[in-house]
Amino acid sequence: MSSLLKKKDDCTCFRDQLEECADRLPGPLSAEQLLSVLPSSAREHSLRCDGCQSAVQDLVTARTLLHALPSFSAAHSVSDAPWFAPRVMTAISAQEASARTGNVWTTAVPRFVSRLAWASALLIIVATTWLYEQARTAPLQTASNSSESSLFDAPAYAPHDDVLTNADSGSTDREQP
Repeated sequence: MSSLLKKKDDCTCFRDQLEECADRLPGPLSAEQLLSVLPSSAREHSLRCDGCQSAVQDLVTARTLLHALPSFSAAHSVSDAPWFAPRVMTAISAQEASARTGNVWTTAVPRFVSRLAWASALLIIVATTWLYEQARTAPLQTASNSSESSLFDAPAYAPHDDVLTNADSGSTDREQP
């Protein structure tokens, strides 16, 4: 069992070293070039292990195929395109214009609403105070002007047990206690 774990550990170390060496060498590689750069212990392991030999062949094939493809940066140079600078400048100016118009709504409207709320609160306080003062002074004015009658004033009737009506004469007499 320990030999299987050791073999797997050796294969993992070999593949890590293989990728590091392949990254350091530019261009397409052959299996011999790649193995010549590896340390001697890794070369000996690749001769003994069939899985690691196929890993070397897979890496060489992948690097050769990828090297044949043109790179994206060479095929699509963004800064050389004639439409790039005007398009970027148009996008920047559009963002600035939207920021200016959005700024009016985001700053002026809340300020206006805040001032309107304060003015409304002040108006409510003043109106409430004025109405309260009018209600307190209203009974004093009606008491001083007793000759004037109002629809809302209650008539001053005498209590019913104090007034007796004489049916014959139509006059009222007070009871004597």
